[in-house]
Amino acid sequence: MDKEIGKRLRQLRKSYKIKAEDLAKRVDTSPAHIRLIERGERGTTIARFVQLCDIFHVSLDYLLAGRDSAIHETNEAAVHVLPGILNEHELQSLVALAKAISATTQSQAETDVLFDGFHEQLEFFRAVKGCS
Repeated sequence: MDKEIGKRLRQLRKSYKIKAEDLAKRVDTSPAHIRLIERGERGTTIARFVQLCDIFHVSLDYLLAGRDSAIHETNEAAVHVLPGILNEHELQSLVALAKAISATTQSQAETDVLFDGFHEQLEFFRAVKGCS
């Protein structure tokens, strides 16, 4: 198995502050299996990779190949900034928008342009909600 996949998975898990034990329960496997994936010593099913992508709000392309960095960067911002600014419904709407952008764009340049607009909307929400 590719060690880079495991490295990305571990980075995502840590950034979301999820323990291996808790992640394992969410995807119906053992904590030891999660750690083996993270070390690049074991793979898993595509279905489980899809579950992991849903949990971390990243594309399968990002998790497996490291592409879609704009989506990942936006998700990183969402994890640390948005919960304090938006209510749950607003947050879910923005995640759905990010997924829709990812699904409909043909190139990284097109994705980057759309995510620039996405970031402008985040700044707008900050201003409206009185956050800096």
